[in-house]
Amino acid sequence: MTKPLTLLIALAASLAAVTTQAGTIDLRLDVNYTGANPSAGGTWKLFAKTDEFGLFSLTAPLSGINASVTNELPRGRVNGSATNNAGFSLEINRDRGSYRQLTYNQQITPAGAGQQGVFYGVGTLDNGSPNFPGRVANTNFLGPNITSLTSVQDVPWALEDPLWATGVTVASGSFAAGATPAFATATGELQGSLLTSIGSISTPGDTTLENTINTSVRTNLGFGVATGDYTGDGRVDAADYTFWRDRLNQTVPALTSADGNGDGVVNGADWNVWRNNYGTVSAPAAAVSIPEPASVFLTGFSLLLLARRRRASCGRRGNAKLFGGIA
Repeated sequence: MTKPLTLLIALAASLAAVTTQAGTIDLRLDVNYTGANPSAGGTWKLFAKTDEFGLFSLTAPLSGINASVTNELPRGRVNGSATNNAGFSLEINRDRGSYRQLTYNQQITPAGAGQQGVFYGVGTLDNGSPNFPGRVANTNFLGPNITSLTSVQDVPWALEDPLWATGVTVASGSFAAGATPAFATATGELQGSLLTSIGSISTPGDTTLENTINTSVRTNLGFGVATGDYTGDGRVDAADYTFWRDRLNQTVPALTSADGNGDGVVNGADWNVWRNNYGTVSAPAAAVSIPEPASVFLTGFSLLLLARRRRASCGRRGNAKLFGGIA
């Protein structure tokens, strides 16, 4: 094998390793306008899903929301003390003028104070829960057994949306009439960190900062819940009826419910929304596939091998013309 080919293979392998190790944080903001009226106020919820060993911290700048914000990330207390918090706390809820800065951090118990209260797998586990004696049966967990964990809130965590089954609810709140909740991504404050290893009962795992975060906003305007697409798959079909039937008579203000008319309860009116739109399919934007950098190099490497074979074949036939066109 020639030196250029050896270098190309090594570079492609290196890029492949880099891309597979990169962590991701996906955020989704669900905006529920009262009565599906864009001029009305309403409620919002923020969700997150991650990879690695779960979410460790998050800063989310949100515009168009009211000052009161409810922390819905899992949390509790450790070591029998009211001051030793475990899991997540809302560290910052600050008015920045055009948006509110929301910052969440996992609590680290001082060294030597006893058991750490780090929650692993937040945003990565379907039906997740911290590992502690009172853990709900059949929930999924990562990390050491925190035997001193008490006053646990917002666990287990799981979302009904099958595409977000590992997701966790971060926060919720309301917004005023005429407001439009959104991510204030131009501020540069959108960031978070992930756990990259599982620590011991007394030492937290390693973390890494993630500045690149994927965001999306869903509303109950246009195609979606207000049309009867309760599963969020872009079509109104029998699966949406099943989703509605299983939640009948429940009070579920979240956008991921089957509350098609936005009155805060799943009832016959929401069945009418589904029935009147049955068979409707959304018109998705054209999809563009962009290969990962490692894939680009591997593709180029394959083309180079093909070119070498064709040149060798031409040489055996006595054809002096070289095969070119390698991009």
